[in-house]
Amino acid sequence: MQVLGIRAAPKEVRYAILENDLGEIRFINADSENRLHFPSRLENPEEKVYWLYQEFVRILGLHPSVEYIVIKEPEFTRTKSSSKSGRSDREIAYYNGIILLVAAKCGKCVKIKRYKSIGTSNSQVLEFAEGKIGRTKHYWNRQIADAVASAWSEISS
Repeated sequence: MQVLGIRAAPKEVRYAILENDLGEIRFINADSENRLHFPSRLENPEEKVYWLYQEFVRILGLHPSVEYIVIKEPEFTRTKSSSKSGRSDREIAYYNGIILLVAAKCGKCVKIKRYKSIGTSNSQVLEFAEGKIGRTKHYWNRQIADAVASAWSEISS
């Protein structure tokens, strides 16, 4: 069984594919593509959404064994009051919506999780993910750790 964990951010989307083979869980794309950085030529949300749609169709085509998709939802707080934060939150919601659309079109089950349902927190997710499954060689940050932790929470249950 394979699970695809996803964490969207304003400038990129990170994803982790975990595989459970007879109780052994592996991070199969740790050393290959796991970062979708929006091309700088894409300025408008509609361009980014269309590009992301095409990328996730491609990824699911490359990984047909993915059974579940787990989206790490942002932890929206009341302290985010600036217009920049609000714009970022909206863009992340658009990206998550595209992932939901692609999942539905491809017949994949989706779960949306927050830190509480994953079993970690923002301040501990880097150590949590690395301790459970390992880390990427490049671009290790909270977003990929969120994707790993989200997928791990589903595949290990």
